[in-house]
Amino acid sequence: MFLLLLLLIQIIVGNGNAINLSFPENGTLWNGAFTPVRYHNNEMEISNESIQSYIYHSGKPLNIIAFSHEWSINRSFPIEQITTIHAFGAIPYVRLMLRTDNKQYRPEPLFTLKRIRDGFYDTEIRKFAKEAKELPYPLLIEYGTEMNGWWFSWNGYWTGKEKGTLLFQSVYRHIITLMKEEGADNLIWVFHINWHSNPEEEWNNPKMYYPGDELIDIIGISAYGALTPDDKNSLPFWVMMNEGYQTARNISQSKPVLLSEFGTDIRNPYTPADVWIEEAFSTLIEQNQWSHVIGFVWWNANWPNDLNPENNTTMRIEDDISIQNIFRKYLSSDVVADN
Repeated sequence: MFLLLLLLIQIIVGNGNAINLSFPENGTLWNGAFTPVRYHNNEMEISNESIQSYIYHSGKPLNIIAFSHEWSINRSFPIEQITTIHAFGAIPYVRLMLRTDNKQYRPEPLFTLKRIRDGFYDTEIRKFAKEAKELPYPLLIEYGTEMNGWWFSWNGYWTGKEKGTLLFQSVYRHIITLMKEEGADNLIWVFHINWHSNPEEEWNNPKMYYPGDELIDIIGISAYGALTPDDKNSLPFWVMMNEGYQTARNISQSKPVLLSEFGTDIRNPYTPADVWIEEAFSTLIEQNQWSHVIGFVWWNANWPNDLNPENNTTMRIEDDISIQNIFRKYLSSDVVADN
């Protein structure tokens, strides 16, 4: 009964429909994942089969399923992905990716912060909200993923440093305000930081980008181990999570924290995946080291790093039975919410 109440969606009829999502309490955690098809070309490519595969190999139904709404592919409301996720009883987690493509470390040529702020895309944003509010269930949603990392074009490095952080803040406020004006009260807004700011400059403190407690519902964190098979510079999970968690709490003392992305390459010899994942789940699930964390999202993806398939990164648990066993061991805990 407790877990049923935990995930209860309350629909309140009044001036429109308001949908309230109950966050996990008493140390219980949402189990989440990004579950794309194996050879995906973009982060919108999820399917019934890819979700079923992850659930089968992890041994636990999902509470959250993430994907990216890539405006370079389609600006229309991603109803196919959202209804696919909802059919599994999970909460869709939408990353609004207003970008020309997925290339990194360069300024954005089209969906710039200034153009968004000045209303060039208001029609599309309002249309998104109008369709979202028709859904009788909540969506987690974010804009500006890992904004304190200069690999993304909305980072201040590409937009004027201090001025760029304030511009991002005003853009995120603009997006949320437009959607609220359309009555999309079922959107649960996430402010998603990287565990460490890069560049490590005062102007790049994630708090500088924050649109405010009145608009944000959850603080999200990314924390990755090895990103490639030959990555020698990855850190233990707890080191990254400690810093990211403290940063999140410095941004807001009142908001819950979600591990919005985590993962490690399962073939990296320098950071053994079994050790890294054991430590991550042990500190999250068994030890409950970070009391305001309400869930986690495993990045169950693979991608090429060059033309040699041997150098591909894979975080797919389907590719290693020992990793699957670790997931099954920890996800079976009563701490992890049932679907």
